[in-house]
Amino acid sequence: MGDYDKVVKEIITLSRIRELEHQTEKQVSAMPITYAIEIDYLYKKGIAAGLQEGFSQGVEKRARQVAVLLLQSASLSLE
Repeated sequence: MGDYDKVVKEIITLSRIRELEHQTEKQVSAMPITYAIEIDYLYKKGIAAGLQEGFSQGVEKRARQVAVLLLQSASLSLE
């Protein structure tokens, strides 16, 4: 049983004290289930992988630019 289910069960149990379980169940059913994706392990892992890939592509692009500039300064071509 997840945390959400556990908390809902506890709230309904407590609402029975005041005979409000019907209204409580209605309210709980109407609530959207939200999840903070930013704290998820797999999300963080994906972001880290994306950043690493972007960094690698940036390094590769810059290395090409430097190579072209060096060849141009030596009056050579890429062929």
